[in-house]
Amino acid sequence: MPFEPFKCDRDGAKAFLERMRNGASNNEILAELLDKESNIFTDHVYELPKGQMTKARLPDVAKYKLQLHAFFSKPDPNADYSGHSSVYLVGQPNRWARRLSRTPKPSHWSIYSEGHFYHLKLEDGAQGSSIVLRDEPQREWKALAGPFIAYHIGVTDYYPDEISLLAKWVITQMNHDTLSTAAYEQFVFGLAIRILRGPGNTTAFIGNFWQIMEHDIGCRRQALAPNGFLTGVQLAGPEEDISTWLKRWYLIYRIETDARELDLCWRKGTKGQISWKAHEFHPFIRPLAVGPPALANVLAKVGQHIPLLSKVVPPKHRKKML
Repeated sequence: MPFEPFKCDRDGAKAFLERMRNGASNNEILAELLDKESNIFTDHVYELPKGQMTKARLPDVAKYKLQLHAFFSKPDPNADYSGHSSVYLVGQPNRWARRLSRTPKPSHWSIYSEGHFYHLKLEDGAQGSSIVLRDEPQREWKALAGPFIAYHIGVTDYYPDEISLLAKWVITQMNHDTLSTAAYEQFVFGLAIRILRGPGNTTAFIGNFWQIMEHDIGCRRQALAPNGFLTGVQLAGPEEDISTWLKRWYLIYRIETDARELDLCWRKGTKGQISWKAHEFHPFIRPLAVGPPALANVLAKVGQHIPLLSKVVPPKHRKKML
């Protein structure tokens, strides 16, 4: 990319974040959009010291188990978040593969909270295409290919209709007019700045939109759904130990490795080609389950002597083990 366009994009991104942190207050935005008095809303951004907001990309905040704001790193032990909803950053596990493929595709990101996914789409208008909020009803979620990985990034006490209005305002402040990885990341970062009210934890799920919602409900009710291709998989719980550098990086490695391998298994496992319990096997065994037929034949022969390996052999090859 030539220097001038690069500088323009960089300056535009900086200006966008400045508007998210120091622009119109959420009270003013909601009051204008809802045509109500601004004093009925609680300001959710400006009571936090703005200078302590992270400068890292939101995907990095989620992946490396950081907090969006330094205030959340040492939360008040007496703080009550019982009336708050969890907020997740939702993306695709195969981000590197999408970026390095012969025809690179943008990495999709969205924000999930309380049964709603907030993300972007292009809409044709009289003056050409423009980016708008994509907030489909649940009956249309099946049209979105999965699986997706969901990272817990914080909590909010905003209601879904308020988050939707704030998301639409965030889109009007963006400096992108096409769907790209940078546009997705800018949107979720801006919305997170506006709605997060408490710290994130280490929870991570993988699944389609329905399964992510079910696991979120299960976490709140302390009744988790069983793990599997038909129900989604919990990659990490809310209280994983990240007290040391080594423990933090091991958790990151475990989540990201499991997500990439399960993404491969998912696309074949949901078609009945491998056991739906593939997530129960060791990470070094999972990739074998989605290998070529020649590898499956080798597994079938070895599986005659090692029962554990035999379980990951695709059904169409198991007859050779009899």
